Amino acid sequence: MDLEPTHLHAPTESSSGVAVSQEEAFRDLLLARLASGTIELPVLSDVVQRVLVAASSETTDALTLSELIRQDQAITSHLFRVVNSALYSRGAAIVSLQQAVSRLGISMLRQMLLLVSCEVKAFQVKGREQEMRADFKLALVSGLVAQEIARSLRKNVEEAFLGGLLHDVGRPIVLQTLVDVSRESDIGLSRASEDLIVDELHATFGSTMMTRWRLSPALVEAVRFHHSPADAPKESTMAAVLHFSDLVARLALERPEALTEEQLRSHTVLSVLNFYPEDVDALLEKRKTLLEKATTTS
Repeated sequence: MDLEPTHLHAPTESSSGVAVSQEEAFRDLLLARLASGTIELPVLSDVVQRVLVAASSETTDALTLSELIRQDQAITSHLFRVVNSALYSRGAAIVSLQQAVSRLGISMLRQMLLLVSCEVKAFQVKGREQEMRADFKLALVSGLVAQEIARSLRKNVEEAFLGGLLHDVGRPIVLQTLVDVSRESDIGLSRASEDLIVDELHATFGSTMMTRWRLSPALVEAVRFHHSPADAPKESTMAAVLHFSDLVARLALERPEALTEEQLRSHTVLSVLNFYPEDVDALLEKRKTLLEKATTTS
């Protein structure tokens, strides 16, 4: 769905005669394009898709998987950097793909491939490289925090990590689309307007991308509702995990919008998680270690 530049000047008017702000006009256009499938969402490379399919078979061995991965040089180089980082390394350096697959195991390999794909495919907006690097680091720290929360709640640790990693993956997608639409219409949005639209739409765009990546419906739902866990039909607990992990990650990274420790300790989402003060203490004590892991990986 294309929109002529004049339709985006603020204020515009809807069919009902009600004035529509420039932000609302852009938002409606982006949602229409998402619904029509005309937005180019990040996709997993053919090699990664084949590896994930092969990894689901009990008969696939490490050699087969490593030969598949080797066909994508970009993924291979990034994978070696990550596998030898503090996040995954067990001391001795990994020097071959087969060794990496054997040592990591299928579950961790899947996690790593999605991490690398997320960094390479999703967190990319031309002209906003520094911002995207910071957002990817936030995503990675969120994943590590979510993993710790899930472990204490006896939830699926891998799913929690992926949810934390991907919970804000819609942000660069919405931002890139805004940049494209602004260029097409020759109408620039203020940074405040961009932030408003990104805040409102990123969960919808991110969960749509995750569906295209064929990730689990439960994880997709948790990401879709991570700002409003109580509204999640089935995955309110995991959505709450992702919401709180984001808050803790922002505090750990000293982001300007971060809540204070006092605000975190009294946050309403803790009741959904059934988290007690000592649980929050234990989690916050791990901030430095998790931040160090993320720093050596991103």
